[in-house]
Amino acid sequence: MTLRAPRIFIAVLVAALAAILTATTASPSAAGTAETRVRAYVVVVGVSVGTPQQEAAGQRLGKESARVVVVVATGVAAKSADTVVLGHYPEYVDLAKATGGRTFQVPTKVWDSWSPTEQWAANQKFLDRAIARGSNVQLATPANAAREGSFFERELQYMQSRGYSVGPDGTSLIAPGGP
Repeated sequence: MTLRAPRIFIAVLVAALAAILTATTASPSAAGTAETRVRAYVVVVGVSVGTPQQEAAGQRLGKESARVVVVVATGVAAKSADTVVLGHYPEYVDLAKATGGRTFQVPTKVWDSWSPTEQWAANQKFLDRAIARGSNVQLATPANAAREGSFFERELQYMQSRGYSVGPDGTSLIAPGGP
């Protein structure tokens, strides 16, 4: 009888921990985060996992439901933002490679299979994630050289609608409330 009580306690503890961990979403603003005494952060997120043919650049293309995998990561992180590079192709890719910046890239075969609405939705999700992370935005193509009707022009308009402004030299975007 005495061995049964610790087993029940452990089972209840494991069930409670599982409930806490699986209740978290993958949204950057809703991710579970706790700071430890050494200023390290424990981040818990639920991540949808599907086959590569079903998901690309944040789009759910397949009909099968994805499963949720709980990811727990602990680490000490510097409080500095990453840099996203926008511009016309191939300039933004070249600048990102030279500086280590992030870019929105989708394999050509996948990109060509999407409608313009799907293409923009994936691009917009990339921009929304950059905004949520507080990313710096570097422009490989000066803002005043954006081609009319291009995705780059649309990216600039979208970022400006979210409060960003073009920097004084035209090669960066300044976040709302930034310098």
